[in-house]
Amino acid sequence: MNATAYATRTTIADLLFTTPTVIIQPVSGIILVNMLGYNYFDL
Repeated sequence: MNATAYATRTTIADLLFTTPTVIIQPVSGIILVNMLGYNYFDL
């Protein structure tokens, strides 16, 4: 496997693993703030 194909495959894998985290982490944070009854501006 040449270097360009390896870099492309690695970049796609990184994108697939990190994109869900970028979406899930803020959403779960908002849910936790709501569940605990905090005001967003008090944090």
